[in-house]
Amino acid sequence: MCNHASPGPPHPTSSPAGSSEASHTGQLMKQLVYTTVEFLHKLSEIASGKLICMLSSSPGS
Repeated sequence: MCNHASPGPPHPTSSPAGSSEASHTGQLMKQLVYTTVEFLHKLSEIASGKLICMLSSSPGS
């Protein structure tokens, strides 16, 4: 019990830093998700474009 109360005081001091870090991590996650979605969208666009190119060139040759 005594040991448990010992880490108590530093916790409130690290709490504000932790919450700001959490929001920063949230922003990073949002950015990461957005970047990933954008990347996947471009990737699917490129893939569909190549697929169309392959389909259109296949019957021609």
